[in-house]
Amino acid sequence: MSESTLESYIKDIIASISDTVSEIYLITSHGGNVNLLSNFAKNYPHYAGVNIFYINTEVPEIDDYILKQLQGPIDEHAGNLEISTVYYLNQNLVSLPPKDYPKQNINMDWSKPLMEQSKSGIVDNNPKWRISKELGEKFIDLTAKYIVDCINL
Repeated sequence: MSESTLESYIKDIIASISDTVSEIYLITSHGGNVNLLSNFAKNYPHYAGVNIFYINTEVPEIDDYILKQLQGPIDEHAGNLEISTVYYLNQNLVSLPPKDYPKQNINMDWSKPLMEQSKSGIVDNNPKWRISKELGEKFIDLTAKYIVDCINL
């Protein structure tokens, strides 16, 4: 969806629950929405009577662990970490790629459509597949702990 559509959607959600909440935390662990959500919180710190906060989960506390486990770069889309996370949450939603399933090294330009740059939709410059339920679980645990710590500050 377009950024303007997502922004309108967020505004509608906030307006619809503004009589029951005083704070909303915008959070994503999917890079595609980072700029939009962080800018929304900057541009509308108090929207419809609700205080708006953004929590960036792309932080060393999480990334350092993931980098060590992957022994290479963190995927940008549909690679080791994203597949591991979904695999942990619901293995029935995942078809694991064969170990020899090809990867291409992509210098992604997120201002252009994904499928123009990666026909498979995969943007993972790690040379090996390193998918595991354990990695997905640890990523979720680290991210959840980090979010709770931020909220409790």
